[in-house]
Amino acid sequence: LAGAEYNLTAIQQAEVAGRAAALAGALAGMTPQQQVNAAVAAAKAAGQAVGLTPTQLAHAVGAAAGEAAGESGAWNAFEQSAIAGSFAADVMSNENQTATNQAMVASAAAARRGALAGLDANGQSSVASAAASTAAANAGGSEREQAIQG
Repeated sequence: LAGAEYNLTAIQQAEVAGRAAALAGALAGMTPQQQVNAAVAAAKAAGQAVGLTPTQLAHAVGAAAGEAAGESGAWNAFEQSAIAGSFAADVMSNENQTATNQAMVASAAAARRGALAGLDANGQSSVASAAASTAAANAGGSEREQAIQG
């Protein structure tokens, strides 16, 4: 990947690949959802190509999805955060990670996107909690896990 020439970390290379795909999609007239999907696919492919761990891959994909959602202008900060958390949790699920790990990564991805999208600390906490609860529930986590995360 070209990002290595610029001393980008492997995670950053995957994020950049996702962002580039979303931008190309926007220029090609893709809908906002298609732009997010393109960002996710490119970040995932790039992350796998550089050997990211499941957690690293989930963070890269979540970041790329959230950034694409934000750049499209179609979603507000809370929705962008939910998108980031959801795609991060999907990666963790596809990598057969536990419900707790899915929830933790979704929470982190949502909070990070919330911060970048301008949410205050309360907003970041809210999106992190919501993402964790949703991920745990979708993963089939126990009620106890869901309560701890949410």
